[in-house]
Amino acid sequence: MPESPEIQQDMGALYLSMGDYDTSIKYFRRAIAASDEYLGAYNNMYIAYKKKQDIMGVLSTIKAMIAAAAKKKSLPDREKDSLKSVLTFYEEVVRQNPGFTDYYIDIAEGYLVLGDRAGAVNIISRGMGNNPGRESYFEGFIKKHSLRQAG
Repeated sequence: MPESPEIQQDMGALYLSMGDYDTSIKYFRRAIAASDEYLGAYNNMYIAYKKKQDIMGVLSTIKAMIAAAAKKKSLPDREKDSLKSVLTFYEEVVRQNPGFTDYYIDIAEGYLVLGDRAGAVNIISRGMGNNPGRESYFEGFIKKHSLRQAG
Protein backbone atom coordinates (compact mmCIF):
# COMPACT_ATOMS: atom_id res chain seq x y z
CA MET A 1 0.00 0.00 0.00
CA PRO A 2 1.59 3.30 -1.04
CA GLU A 3 2.06 5.97 1.59
CA SER A 4 0.16 9.20 1.28
CA PRO A 5 1.32 11.56 -1.46
CA GLU A 6 1.76 14.28 1.16
CA ILE A 7 4.32 12.22 3.11
CA GLN A 8 6.19 11.32 -0.08
CA GLN A 9 6.04 14.96 -1.20
CA ASP A 10 7.38 16.16 2.17
CA MET A 11 10.25 13.67 2.05
CA GLY A 12 11.06 14.76 -1.49
CA ALA A 13 11.00 18.41 -0.43
CA LEU A 14 13.38 17.62 2.43
CA TYR A 15 15.88 15.95 0.09
CA LEU A 16 15.42 18.76 -2.44
CA SER A 17 16.30 21.33 0.24
CA MET A 18 19.43 19.34 1.07
CA GLY A 19 20.49 19.29 -2.58
CA ASP A 20 19.99 15.54 -3.01
CA TYR A 21 18.04 15.88 -6.25
CA ASP A 22 18.05 12.22 -7.27
CA THR A 23 16.57 11.09 -3.97
CA SER A 24 14.04 13.93 -4.01
CA ILE A 25 12.92 12.88 -7.49
CA LYS A 26 12.38 9.31 -6.24
CA TYR A 27 10.08 10.59 -3.50
CA PHE A 28 8.21 12.91 -5.86
CA ARG A 29 7.66 9.96 -8.19
CA ARG A 30 6.25 7.97 -5.25
CA ALA A 31 3.90 10.86 -4.43
CA ILE A 32 2.72 10.88 -8.04
CA ALA A 33 2.29 7.10 -8.00
CA ALA A 34 0.10 7.45 -4.90
CA SER A 35 -1.96 10.20 -6.56
CA ASP A 36 -1.18 11.28 -10.10
CA GLU A 37 -3.23 14.43 -9.58
CA TYR A 38 -0.96 15.69 -6.78
CA LEU A 39 0.48 18.66 -8.66
CA GLY A 40 2.80 19.75 -5.86
CA ALA A 41 4.96 16.69 -6.49
CA TYR A 42 5.16 17.45 -10.21
CA ASN A 43 6.13 21.04 -9.49
CA ASN A 44 8.86 20.05 -7.05
CA MET A 45 10.13 17.33 -9.36
CA TYR A 46 10.35 19.99 -12.09
CA ILE A 47 12.45 22.12 -9.71
CA ALA A 48 14.73 19.17 -8.87
CA TYR A 49 15.32 18.40 -12.55
CA LYS A 50 15.93 22.08 -13.23
CA LYS A 51 18.53 22.24 -10.45
CA LYS A 52 20.17 19.10 -11.90
CA GLN A 53 20.15 20.88 -15.28
CA ASP A 54 18.39 17.84 -16.75
CA ILE A 55 16.34 19.50 -19.50
CA MET A 56 14.70 16.27 -20.67
CA GLY A 57 13.60 15.54 -17.10
CA VAL A 58 12.25 19.08 -16.82
CA LEU A 59 10.30 18.86 -20.06
CA SER A 60 8.85 15.41 -19.41
CA THR A 61 7.78 16.54 -15.92
CA ILE A 62 6.09 19.65 -17.32
CA LYS A 63 4.25 17.57 -19.90
CA ALA A 64 3.09 15.12 -17.21
CA MET A 65 2.06 17.99 -14.93
CA ILE A 66 -0.07 19.55 -17.66
CA ALA A 67 -1.75 16.17 -18.33
CA ALA A 68 -2.43 15.65 -14.62
CA ALA A 69 -3.82 19.18 -14.26
CA ALA A 70 -6.12 18.59 -17.23
CA LYS A 71 -7.73 15.65 -15.37
CA LYS A 72 -8.75 17.85 -12.47
CA LYS A 73 -12.12 19.61 -12.45
CA SER A 74 -10.60 22.73 -10.89
CA LEU A 75 -7.25 23.90 -9.59
CA PRO A 76 -6.60 25.72 -6.34
CA ASP A 77 -4.76 29.04 -6.77
CA ARG A 78 -1.48 27.50 -5.56
CA GLU A 79 -1.64 24.86 -8.30
CA LYS A 80 -2.59 27.47 -10.91
CA ASP A 81 0.46 29.51 -9.89
CA SER A 82 2.70 26.44 -10.17
CA LEU A 83 1.33 25.65 -13.61
CA LYS A 84 1.81 29.27 -14.75
CA SER A 85 5.40 29.14 -13.54
CA VAL A 86 6.25 25.98 -15.49
CA LEU A 87 4.50 27.32 -18.59
CA THR A 88 6.67 30.44 -18.42
CA PHE A 89 9.78 28.24 -18.38
CA TYR A 90 8.39 26.06 -21.18
CA GLU A 91 7.75 29.16 -23.31
CA GLU A 92 11.38 30.19 -22.86
CA VAL A 93 12.45 26.76 -24.11
CA VAL A 94 10.20 27.27 -27.16
CA ARG A 95 11.71 30.70 -27.81
CA GLN A 96 15.12 29.06 -27.92
CA ASN A 97 13.90 26.06 -29.95
CA PRO A 98 11.08 27.34 -32.19
CA GLY A 99 11.04 24.20 -34.34
CA PHE A 100 9.93 21.91 -31.50
CA THR A 101 6.28 21.74 -32.55
CA ASP A 102 5.14 19.42 -29.74
CA TYR A 103 6.03 22.04 -27.16
CA TYR A 104 3.54 24.54 -28.58
CA ILE A 105 0.72 22.03 -28.19
CA ASP A 106 1.80 21.21 -24.61
CA ILE A 107 1.85 24.88 -23.66
CA ALA A 108 -1.52 25.49 -25.31
CA GLU A 109 -2.95 22.56 -23.32
CA GLY A 110 -1.62 24.20 -20.16
CA TYR A 111 -3.26 27.50 -21.03
CA LEU A 112 -6.55 25.72 -21.65
CA VAL A 113 -6.31 24.02 -18.24
CA LEU A 114 -5.92 27.51 -16.74
CA GLY A 115 -8.95 28.70 -18.71
CA ASP A 116 -6.82 31.03 -20.84
CA ARG A 117 -8.09 30.43 -24.39
CA ALA A 118 -6.37 33.59 -25.67
CA GLY A 119 -3.02 32.28 -24.37
CA ALA A 120 -3.65 28.96 -26.12
CA VAL A 121 -4.52 30.71 -29.40
CA ASN A 122 -1.45 32.93 -29.11
CA ILE A 123 1.01 30.06 -28.60
CA ILE A 124 -0.58 27.97 -31.38
CA SER A 125 -0.40 30.97 -33.75
CA ARG A 126 3.25 31.41 -32.84
CA GLY A 127 3.88 27.71 -33.45
CA MET A 128 2.26 27.86 -36.87
CA GLY A 129 4.27 30.96 -37.78
CA ASN A 130 7.54 29.37 -36.67
CA ASN A 131 6.87 26.06 -38.40
CA PRO A 132 5.71 26.63 -41.98
CA GLY A 133 4.55 23.42 -43.56
CA ARG A 134 3.40 21.97 -40.22
CA GLU A 135 0.03 23.74 -40.18
CA SER A 136 -1.88 20.45 -40.36
CA TYR A 137 -0.16 19.38 -37.14
CA PHE A 138 -1.71 22.35 -35.35
CA GLU A 139 -5.06 22.20 -37.15
CA GLY A 140 -6.12 19.05 -35.28
CA PHE A 141 -5.55 20.78 -31.96
CA ILE A 142 -7.37 23.92 -33.13
CA LYS A 143 -10.37 21.89 -34.26
CA LYS A 144 -10.44 19.68 -31.16
CA HIS A 145 -10.59 22.73 -28.89
CA SER A 146 -12.67 24.98 -31.17
CA LEU A 147 -10.00 27.67 -31.00
CA ARG A 148 -10.95 29.38 -34.25
CA GLN A 149 -13.82 31.21 -32.57
CA ALA A 150 -11.52 32.40 -29.79
CA GLY A 151 -8.98 33.81 -32.21
